[in-house]
Amino acid sequence: MSEQNRSEREKTLEVSLALPTDAEGIARVQAETWIATYPNEEAGIHREDIENLHFTGPEYVHNWQRSLETPKVDRQAWVVREEGVVIGYCVARKGGDVNRLQAIYVSPHHQGKGLGKKLMDVALVWLGNDKDVVLDVASYNLPSISFYEHLGFRKTGKDGLHVVPGGSLSIPQTEMRLNLIKHN
Repeated sequence: MSEQNRSEREKTLEVSLALPTDAEGIARVQAETWIATYPNEEAGIHREDIENLHFTGPEYVHNWQRSLETPKVDRQAWVVREEGVVIGYCVARKGGDVNRLQAIYVSPHHQGKGLGKKLMDVALVWLGNDKDVVLDVASYNLPSISFYEHLGFRKTGKDGLHVVPGGSLSIPQTEMRLNLIKHN
């Protein structure tokens, strides 16, 4: 890609606060990334298991809309759009002893282009640097673990299972932490 084409493409990318009208795009990105990322034979998770979660169903989209309609001082969501279409999103929460990155997903067709970093940068600025930031990642999602390590996150040794709402699926996960404050 030439420098001019790259510059023109970057002009069409926009990271902004998520709006209720972004709910369908957020749900689509989540469905795409989960289908591309989470099936894992060793963990007993199959593509059909992910598809059965119905991320793009009307109830799921409606829940996203409701969540985005109600501003919260401790939780924020952002999207990245290309020509008005949501191609990634991030959700962060402030509170307790640590701040938390709850979700960051970029459509598989747009990964590797710096969009996850753009979303992460916006989230980290909003979270501030007065508390460490933690996140959970599928323990077998090596590309994401590498991405987070490149940004300074380190595994904490806390592993567990993420039980997907409805209890039909459990994804092995590991906690990662970005140390922003000095620990004794």
